[in-house]
Amino acid sequence: MWKFLVLLAFLPICACTNQALNTQEKKQSLELFVRYLEPEQSYRAEAVWLEGDSILAKSKAFPEGVSFAQQNLPARTLNEDFIRHEGSFDGPYQASAGFSFADQQGNKQKISPKLRPIGEFSIEMPNDPDGNLLIKVQNSILSKEEELVVLLTDAKGQSASVIVQGPTRQGDLIVPFPSFGALEKGKADLYLVKRLSSYQKVRNVNVHLVAELYSKTITVNLP
Repeated sequence: MWKFLVLLAFLPICACTNQALNTQEKKQSLELFVRYLEPEQSYRAEAVWLEGDSILAKSKAFPEGVSFAQQNLPARTLNEDFIRHEGSFDGPYQASAGFSFADQQGNKQKISPKLRPIGEFSIEMPNDPDGNLLIKVQNSILSKEEELVVLLTDAKGQSASVIVQGPTRQGDLIVPFPSFGALEKGKADLYLVKRLSSYQKVRNVNVHLVAELYSKTITVNLP
């Protein structure tokens, strides 16, 4: 008799515990990416909503869709069950543009890179291979979340890059030329990529935002 009563008393406790586990909120994460090509004035934006722990996380569509710079990003299903919102479009660069969407509670959210454009720039090459490359760029200030990538491609098609990590102050940026390694002497193509990678939390959602700005390509002479 007593054993039966104990079992009856235990059953509601188990049911409540299981119910609490089932209703526990799963971890929510957003992966946001935007790339802008300054010469072509072209955007590429991608957004992924992940639910669950990082290893077992599953992607899902945004409840009310997602847009960037007021351009809708349609959902695509990749690799059978991976959902990614993405889109490409042309237009002038908008420093205040961002991803707009509704969270699970229906609240409107906007997340913006706020990455200042590269603008005009010029390069002063060293006279000898052991010298310094000088970058004069319109917006040279980098935050701690930003970096400037300098890419060179010589006449033989060999490429090399050096990263200038933020934070930096306004002024010319100096890069030791030996950092690029052994490139062919003579004419080469050079362009810059300004990159931001940030992490933030918006209403219990972990957000990883990556933004890249690509400059025009110029010709330089390698020592």
